Amino acid sequence: MAEEALEDLITRLALIEHDEGGWFRETYRSDDVVATPDRAGGSRAVLTCIYYLLSIDAPCGVLHRNRSDIHHFYQGGGVLRYVTLDEAGRLNEHLLGPGYDMQLTVPGGVWKASELVEGPWGLVGEAVSPGFDYRDREIAVPDEISRAAPQQAEQLARFLRG
Repeated sequence: MAEEALEDLITRLALIEHDEGGWFRETYRSDDVVATPDRAGGSRAVLTCIYYLLSIDAPCGVLHRNRSDIHHFYQGGGVLRYVTLDEAGRLNEHLLGPGYDMQLTVPGGVWKASELVEGPWGLVGEAVSPGFDYRDREIAVPDEISRAAPQQAEQLARFLRG
C-alpha cells in the first residue's frame, strides 16, 4: 500500500475532502447508542470509525478537540506527527508510522493537530467512543490558543485557520 498512488488510494477508499484538512470516510457507526446527557442531542453511537489521509497536497490537519476519546491506528504510507495540547497547556508530539508508534489515543478535551512529515501520504484509522458527532468538535481559533497557551501559539500557528 505504501507505493500506491494518492489518487488511486483516495478513489479505492472512497475518501472525500475533510473540513479539518486531508481526506476521510466514515467506515462504521454502531447502531447501539449511549446516553450522553451533557451533550447536545443527548446520545451518541457507542463507536464510530473513519479513515483519515494526509498528503503532500494537504499535509496538515487543523487544531481541534473532541469531547470523546479518539484512538488512531496507523494504516500505511509515510510518517505522521500528532501535536497535542492538554488542558494544562503542555505541548506534546507523537509520531506514527514505520519505526515509531503504530497507535495513539487522544483523550477527549485535548487539542490535537496532525501533519505528514515523511512520504507522499499517510493513512490512519480512527475509532471514536462515544461516537463522533460534529456538535462535539471544536476547531481552534488563533485568539483562543494565544490566550490558552501563549508560549505554544507560535508553534501551533501553522495548524490554525484565519
